Amino acid sequence: MDFTFDLATNELLTTADVDEIALKWRSREPVRIHFHRDGVDELLPSGYGLALYIARAGTLLAECVSFSTPSTSAGDYSGTIILHTTPLTTAFTTATVLSIAASVECHWWATGQAATPAISDNSVLAHIKRPAVEPEPASVEALTGATEWFIAQLAALISAGGYLRLTNTAEDIYHIGLNTGEPPV
Repeated sequence: MDFTFDLATNELLTTADVDEIALKWRSREPVRIHFHRDGVDELLPSGYGLALYIARAGTLLAECVSFSTPSTSAGDYSGTIILHTTPLTTAFTTATVLSIAASVECHWWATGQAATPAISDNSVLAHIKRPAVEPEPASVEALTGATEWFIAQLAALISAGGYLRLTNTAEDIYHIGLNTGEPPV
């Protein structure tokens, strides 16, 4: 996601791909913000904090509160969006909800001051697409028969013959035959 913030108009601008945001449950999304004033690249003054939030009806869905500062004014402040999976899961409660309206908010403030109210807080409307993959369940499901399946696979390997090659920390190589008997422990 790429954004430009115009310091002269205090306006957050988006690239064409931002109005439809496709978040992925198991990854962290990169985000970049570029600042300019009247078309001239500019860095935030030294000692300022920066945050980007994606929210819906007052509920925070994702955020980036740690940005790297570019080495020159022509560069981008870059960071990683961290998802809040519980509110996102709640927002997409049924399979018929394919996208939701949300706002992307950019806040910056002087270090040592509260992040809210911010010196600047500007938002743009965006639509969050339903993630293609659902979040992982809160508890791990045990598969019925998994232990038996693993033992059967091991038995098939043993009956197929061959050997097991092991290397210890001294780089010594050992070959253990698997044609008969049970594998050593």
